[in-house]
Formats: sequence, structure tokens, C-alpha cells
Amino acid sequence: MKLIEGNNITDILDDAERNHWWFNGRRLIIEHLFWNKNKNKKMKVLSIGSSTGAEIEHISRFASVIGIDIDKHAVDYCKKRKLNVIYDDILSTNLPAESFDIIVAMDVLEHIKDDGNALGIICQLLKPNGKLLITVPACPFLWSKFDEIDHHPHYRRYSYFSLKNLLEQHNNLKITFLSYYNFFLFPLMFIVRKIDFFVNTELSKPPAIINYFLTKIFSFERYFLKWSFFPIGGSLMTICYKKEK
Repeated sequence: MKLIEGNNITDILDDAERNHWWFNGRRLIIEHLFWNKNKNKKMKVLSIGSSTGAEIEHISRFASVIGIDIDKHAVDYCKKRKLNVIYDDILSTNLPAESFDIIVAMDVLEHIKDDGNALGIICQLLKPNGKLLITVPACPFLWSKFDEIDHHPHYRRYSYFSLKNLLEQHNNLKITFLSYYNFFLFPLMFIVRKIDFFVNTELSKPPAIINYFLTKIFSFERYFLKWSFFPIGGSLMTICYKKEK
């Protein structure tokens, strides 16, 4: 089963990234855990995988942000909205070393075959004491058609320990936060994926009232994650900083 065909993929992605419960919930969680503590318009942020620009617009409320993406259509879409996004590949970028206070890669590493190399380059771009925020899909046993038919298919889903091991391969990174999230809705996610239940696409929004309540349930996790960790979930989040030499 294919995800979406035709020229309207960017519009569909944009609508999902601005209105779908999963994106809205993730934004609220990250804002609560990270951006509210790192609000400084003088800080320079790199957002890897800027897609249609919803996250760029959100981050710009807290800091000065530039985005990069390997999808030319997405970059053009962002530029039409006057967003600071460039067409670039993290694996071959010419961005200057140690030039960013914060680097964000939200659901990006799973799309990169050599995620270790990508993380090494990210470390090079980060200033000493700079912060790194990463989210990835979790639990390899959840692998399903959703991962294969994504607009940019996944190479992997991560476990807590596989992500931790990847981060620890880079000695200049210090993990300050690492947890599963999307815990409350995990049973529903497990069932949907295991029976390969599709409603057109994972990007399709449910009816408005359901979308509203799913956003509330998902985003409520932010109050727990501030003080504790979840043992399982549909995604993983980590916050690290780059140690000084």
C-alpha cells in the first residue's frame, strides 16, 4: 500500500504537521521540556529535516533558527513562506563547524542509513556546551507498513539501548535526558500497527473531536516527563550537550 501519490504531498504533509494530533502533541511536549528552558533569540539553532516548516515556525518563537532539508519541494515550500531554510544534506553539508548553540533532529536519524556518521557531523556543527535535541521512532517490534510507506521510508526503529549506544559512541556528547514517550497511547498504537489497520495514511487526521482528545492525551505526558521516564512508548527523545574539549 502506498502512502500518497501526486503533486499534493507537500500540502498534505503541511496540513498534518500543523494540525495532526501527533505533531501537535510532540510540539507541546518538546516546548515544555526543552524550549521553555532555552528561550533566547540570540541562540543560533539548526533544524535538520525542516520539512514544510511547521517546526521552524515553532522554534522561531524561542531562538534564531535555520533549517536544512534534502527534499527540494519542501525547501521551496518553506521559502514561499519566507522561512530560513536551505537545500542541504547533513552528510555532505558545508555549514561551518561549531556554529550552532542548539541542533534539533526530530524524527530524522531513522531516515539516514549511516546514522552514526550523521551524528558525528552533527557533533562537529555544535558549539562546545551546545545542546542537541533528537527524537526517533521507537521499538523495533513495532515495525510495520507505516515505516515502509512513509514519505521518506525508515531504515530502523530504535530501542532505548540502541539510541543510548549510538550517542555514547561520540565521546563529546553527554546525555542529560533519554526517555520513551507516546506512552499513554502506546497500547492503541501497538494494536493498530500489528493488525496493519489503515485509514488512508498515518498522516490522515481523525475527526476533529478525536484529534482534539488524542492531542490532549498525548501532550499530557509532558507533566510526567519533567520528573520521570517512561519504560516504553512509540517514540524516544534525548537531550544532550557537547562537552568542552
